[in-house]
Amino acid sequence: MDNGRLRPCAPRFIDMSSPTAQLSESPQPVDLDAAMLAHRAGDFEQAVSMYQGLVQSTPAWPDAWNLMGLALLSLGRHPEALQAANQAIALNRHPKFLSDRAAVFTAMGQPQLALSDAQAAIKLDANQVDACVNAMGAMRTLGQQAKAVRLGREYLKLHSQRADLWNNLGACLLDQHRQDEAAEAFEKACELDDQQVSSHENVARLAWFKGRTDQALLHSPQAFDLGSADPEVLAPWAAHLQKQSIDLTQTQQLLQRDQRVLEIWARMFEKARDAALLTLLEGIDNRNAMFAVASCGQRIGRKPESLRILMRAASLLPDDTDICNNLGVAYFANEDYRAALTSFMRCLALREGFAMAWRNVGVCHFMLIEPEESREAFQKAFDLEPESLSTRLYLFGQTLQCCEWSRYEDLE
Repeated sequence: MDNGRLRPCAPRFIDMSSPTAQLSESPQPVDLDAAMLAHRAGDFEQAVSMYQGLVQSTPAWPDAWNLMGLALLSLGRHPEALQAANQAIALNRHPKFLSDRAAVFTAMGQPQLALSDAQAAIKLDANQVDACVNAMGAMRTLGQQAKAVRLGREYLKLHSQRADLWNNLGACLLDQHRQDEAAEAFEKACELDDQQVSSHENVARLAWFKGRTDQALLHSPQAFDLGSADPEVLAPWAAHLQKQSIDLTQTQQLLQRDQRVLEIWARMFEKARDAALLTLLEGIDNRNAMFAVASCGQRIGRKPESLRILMRAASLLPDDTDICNNLGVAYFANEDYRAALTSFMRCLALREGFAMAWRNVGVCHFMLIEPEESREAFQKAFDLEPESLSTRLYLFGQTLQCCEWSRYEDLE
C-alpha cells in the first residue's frame, strides 16, 4: 500500500460563511455580498468577474482581492490567484490572507513557501487553525511528518472538534506507519464531519488494505456519495459488489447491483486522475472487471456509460489491443460502425494476426454496406482461424444473427 496516496484535507482557506469583509471597512458591502453569494454557489467565473469590478472601483480593498484569489484558485488559475493574494497581503498583512496564500502555494506545488506563509499566519494569530492545517500539509510534503504530528496534536488540545485537523493528523501518522493511530484519527474526523470526503476515503482505503471489510463497506459508499472518484476506494468496493451471490431469479436485485457497479466504474473513469487509473489497469483482474462492467452496461441498456469507460481507458493505453477491441465493440453497440471500424483497424495495426479483430472488421464493413471489404476481412479471419465456425458462417453468407459477436465473453 502506498501511504503517500492517502489524502489529507485540501488546503484550507477562509470560511466563506464568515465574510472577510468584516476584517476591514467595506465601502460596498452589498456588492461584496452578491459576489460572495455567487462564490458560495460555486459560480467561480461569475464571482471573479464581480470581484474584479469591486477592486477596479476600490483598488485598496484587501478583502475583495483575497476573495478573488480564492475564486481563481478554485478555477485552477493559480498564477492569477497568487497575484490577487499578493495584492491583498500588500494592503493588509492579515493572518487569514497569509493562510489563504499558503493554500495557493500548496496548489502550485511550492510547499516551502506554503509553510512559510502558514507559520507567519500562526505567529500573528495562534488561533489560526486553517493555517495549522496548511502548515501540516506542507510539512508532510517536505517530509517533516514528526513536526506535523506535534503541531497537529498541539492544536487539537484547544480545537478538538476540527475534523480537518484529525484527518491531516491521520495522514501524517500513516506516513510514519502508525496505522492503528491513523485509523483512529480518520474515524474521529468522520465522526466530527461526515460530509468530508477525504476522511471517508482515508478510512475506506486503510480498511480495504487491512481486510476490515465491514468498515470499508461503511465508508466507501459514503465517499462515493460525496463525489469520490478514488480507484483505491471504489475499485475494491465494486469488486466486492460484483462477487456478491445473488439469486439469478431476482432480476430487480441483479439490475440494481449491475447499475451500481457501472456507476462506480463510470465515476472512476470520468473523474479519477490518469496516474490512478493507470495503476488500476495494471492489474489483470481489474482490467477484466472493466471489460465485464462495460459489457454489463450494454446489457442493462446503459451503452453510453460503457463507451465512455472504454474511451478513457483507450486514451490512457492506446497500444493495448484488448482495450481497442473492446472499445470497437462498444462503438458497434452504440451503432457507430465507422468508429468501431477505426478501433478494430487500430487493433490490427498493433497485432496483425488478431483473428477476432479481422472478423469484427468484416462485420463493420457489412453494416456499412461495403461487401467486398467485408468478404476480404472475413477471408483473413478464416485464414488465421479456419476452425472458427462464426467466421465460416460470415464468410459463406450467413446472416449477422448467426453469431453473437458483440458479447464480451466471445472476445479474446
